[in-house]
Amino acid sequence: MQLGLIGFPLEHSRSPEIFARFFDEDRAKGASYKLYPLEDITTLRSWLKSLPNLVGFNVTIPHKKSIIPMLDWVADEAIAIGAVNTVKVVQQEGKTKLHGYNTDYYGFATTLKQFLGDYKPQRALVLGTGGSANTVAYTLAQMGIAYTNVSRNSSADAPMTYDDISDQTIAQTQLIINTTPLGMYPSIKSFPKIPYQALTPQHYLYDLVYNPLETVFLQNGKGYGANIQTGNTLLVLGATGGVGLAAIQLGVMLGAKVIAICSNKKKQITAIQAGAKYAFQYDEMINKVKEVTKNEGVDIIYDPIGGEHFSQSLKVIKWGGKVLIIGFASGNIPSISTNYALIKGISLLGVRAGEYFRRYPNKKAPALKKLFDMANTGNITPLIYKTLPLSECINALKKIENREVIGRIILKP
Repeated sequence: MQLGLIGFPLEHSRSPEIFARFFDEDRAKGASYKLYPLEDITTLRSWLKSLPNLVGFNVTIPHKKSIIPMLDWVADEAIAIGAVNTVKVVQQEGKTKLHGYNTDYYGFATTLKQFLGDYKPQRALVLGTGGSANTVAYTLAQMGIAYTNVSRNSSADAPMTYDDISDQTIAQTQLIINTTPLGMYPSIKSFPKIPYQALTPQHYLYDLVYNPLETVFLQNGKGYGANIQTGNTLLVLGATGGVGLAAIQLGVMLGAKVIAICSNKKKQITAIQAGAKYAFQYDEMINKVKEVTKNEGVDIIYDPIGGEHFSQSLKVIKWGGKVLIIGFASGNIPSISTNYALIKGISLLGVRAGEYFRRYPNKKAPALKKLFDMANTGNITPLIYKTLPLSECINALKKIENREVIGRIILKP
């Protein structure tokens, strides 16, 4: 089965990696998904002739609108939206027929509702006028949210330009959605020009760009206290140990909403300072996590401690979630009934950096370079609890064992 993505440019796309996971999980042997940079949509039919085994393809910028006249059939929803992002290749009576659909609508509507929760904005700004903007506009109309499209130049589709957006406009708007490619890899420093200084904690910012997960648009909004749509929800156990704090900072950098679990109030404060959205104690973990995720659960559990907290954390994992097993600092190696993994559809992944690099030595240098780059740019900053002479190593271990340490202890020879 051959699938792919057309658009231009495509170096930002993670679709092959995403589909590879689906193929692996569904055991779709022989299936492949490739990128096909297609700059001129009028060459679509000749391109198809070169791929006789292609059964379907996705469509991205800039062809979601322009492909419609070239299709043989278009679903009602895609017609209403005015954009197609999925095409099925159908062989009928020796002829190749193309059927167009819009699956963006379902994905966007689902994630927007999760992001907003019970809150319903009265007005929204939709930045952009392309096919994705059409999908967003259709979704907002279905949800009963008034919206205005914004573009560089005023038109019937976008009566407002970026220069027209004032502090008052922002004050009258609760939801701002970026549908433009601004901020998308490799142009990660670009962003829509709006008056970010007018944003407040009552505003919600959503970005369709997913590479990187947290764009400058979202970072600017977060800087002024706005709520931002991000990636996965990450639960970090042992959150104020050395690896726990690193996990919080890495999660935040990658756009995750981080929930930290700690043993006392002092450690909760440290976790929040490190970037966690929420910090709870172990005895309140289940109820609090269910509350802040609106009973959805978390996407990823990061567990360096094991023991009873491992079993408890599984009660708040989302269906299809992932558990990263880092270690067993509690001294107790937990077990899990395999039927639980089956029912919840979860994946358990053992993380052993040392063994990984022994098996893949060529990946060690690039990984360390990324790590040092993160440290040099301040994206991760190790918290030093104390610096002690090497002769105090036994005392240092006792402090760790007694859970006194927040961060890391450095031993100097």
